[in-house]
Amino acid sequence: MGGRGPPERRAALPDRAEVAIVGGGYAGLSAALTLGRLGHAPVVLDAERIGWEASSRNGGMVSGGLKVAASALERRFGPERARRIALAAAASFPFLEATIAREGIACDYVRCGRFTPAWSPRHYDALAAQVERIAAITGLPAAMLPRARQREALGSDFYHGGMLVAATGSLHPGKYARGLADAAGRAGARLVDRVRVAAIREERGGFRLATDRGEMRADAVLVATNGYARGLGGASAMPWLARRLVPLASYIIATEPLGEGVVDRLFPGRRMIVDTRRILNYFPPRPTARACSGAGARASEAGTRSGRRPCCTRPWPRCSPS
Repeated sequence: MGGRGPPERRAALPDRAEVAIVGGGYAGLSAALTLGRLGHAPVVLDAERIGWEASSRNGGMVSGGLKVAASALERRFGPERARRIALAAAASFPFLEATIAREGIACDYVRCGRFTPAWSPRHYDALAAQVERIAAITGLPAAMLPRARQREALGSDFYHGGMLVAATGSLHPGKYARGLADAAGRAGARLVDRVRVAAIREERGGFRLATDRGEMRADAVLVATNGYARGLGGASAMPWLARRLVPLASYIIATEPLGEGVVDRLFPGRRMIVDTRRILNYFPPRPTARACSGAGARASEAGTRSGRRPCCTRPWPRCSPS
């Protein structure tokens, strides 16, 4: 999905930074861009190349936190707090669109919408119970599409109808990561890759970061490592964060070029497709006339090819991944 990999950035590790950002993925780069535009001088550190791993290799689907808008949030936090959380998540969608436009990031972005096909009739009813809430939270249309009309959104009869949501877009994840890194650099951030942070210690006047390329002091530290909070051997510079992250296996594959006509038949309207299985499948059509197929995986399947082909061929038996 990422195309060519992120470029090498052979910047020297500075002795001191106003703000040190650990993690050069979407979160770290967006923070660096914002801080730079506010007149600060952030330094972004990453153990690999800036924009590597998940930020360059994912399904490229953009939404306003549709899962966060689910009613389960109310049961856990109460209606008012749940509403505030959902609105904050929904705000990420226009924020990303504005960032792409303002910074001129060429990442094949399009607001295409999403179709969420129901794995079962019970799942269809659960989606129907959420549709008005999602429309209210995102501020954009959401509607149910019964099974009899499913082919208006998906070239398959495999599912049981589903939900159409407008507040969703599609982008090229690798191009977006590279463009976001370039924008952060233009705003004044220093991007340093191939530096692994081993420890962060608070001291008078700020923090000391121990890395495999020496020490650096910073007035403030933002950790944005997410799934990579643990380094080699399971050690972490932020044990508090690492203890709260649960690793999940996932994969994504691509078909051979299918041709524009075939892709349009499989994906009417070129919407993003994410089904309702517990271990879900997702199918983002790409501008290169390919289809992609991704899914979560059981822990026992991590690092294997088990189960990958049926993920794509169940809805479309003739769709052969390569």
